[in-house]
Amino acid sequence: MYRFSFEVNNLTSEPQRYTLNGIALTDQADLSQEEQGYTFMGETSRALEANVTFTSQNEALPKQYDANDDGVTDMADVQVLLDSVNGLPGMTEQKKSAFDLNGDGILDTADVQKLYEWILSGFTPLDVIEVPANGNIG
Repeated sequence: MYRFSFEVNNLTSEPQRYTLNGIALTDQADLSQEEQGYTFMGETSRALEANVTFTSQNEALPKQYDANDDGVTDMADVQVLLDSVNGLPGMTEQKKSAFDLNGDGILDTADVQKLYEWILSGFTPLDVIEVPANGNIG
């Protein structure tokens, strides 16, 4: 087991979103000289099958984009967001502001499309964190 520590600092006056990625790479071994008793590091890297968990000392990392508050981010949240964009009740104004995913200041179908694409690509709730203005998460 390996453990790595880091802190994400936001030195701006606006909240910032960051995407965390747990892909681990290693150099591939060059075994062409193995018969002579030599093993060299290869010129290419390969991804390791790693089970990565992000945790925080400041409490759990924020779970974002759970529009229906069921504890997961999935296609049901896309539907709730789409309903909200189309004027149906279901999301508070405060929650709506967190779903301006393209940062254009408008909650619209472009934001719904972005959430839909994130979920299709394997997005998990802890992949994206928001660090408050002048704050940190570590």
